[in-house]
Amino acid sequence: MIFLKEERGSLGFTEQLIGTWLIFIYMGSIIGYYLSGVLADHLGRKKSIYITVLIYFIGSLIFLFFWSVSLIFIGLFILNLTFAIYRLIVEILAVEFWPTELRGIGSGWVFVMAASSGIIGNFVMFLLVDSLGSWGNMFLVVGTICMIALVIVTYFIPETKQRVVEEIYLTEIEKSKKYSA
Repeated sequence: MIFLKEERGSLGFTEQLIGTWLIFIYMGSIIGYYLSGVLADHLGRKKSIYITVLIYFIGSLIFLFFWSVSLIFIGLFILNLTFAIYRLIVEILAVEFWPTELRGIGSGWVFVMAASSGIIGNFVMFLLVDSLGSWGNMFLVVGTICMIALVIVTYFIPETKQRVVEEIYLTEIEKSKKYSA
């Protein structure tokens, strides 16, 4: 984690410490994957996404702008926990409305776009750090833009809480076929 070593290096971050932390921080992801189903079923998919994106944003502020080692650790844990929750719910919500063939094609395109942005992002990241002044600013700007885009896109997708696939097909897919014809 270049941010911890370069911008928070005065706090004593070493590769060994960061590596040890990552064991516990990634447990947040595991817990998040389990919580995603519970939250999506109890609160609804959209509300769960909105709440976890808000908590993710708060976690990123804690991680990026506090200089306490324990708060940085807590911020990273919050980031992994909430990212796992909203990522899994979004992946499910994005394909729930479509027939199997379109789900496969759509999931493939989502993977290609995510992989491409990850590769391109690694090259563009250093340019953004130079123009924004620090790794923290770069993470905040890029992350906030992505979270805003996620909330906007999610707003336009219908809620599927406690609905079966057949009902979703009749109310959403058949309805959209009528309007597109």
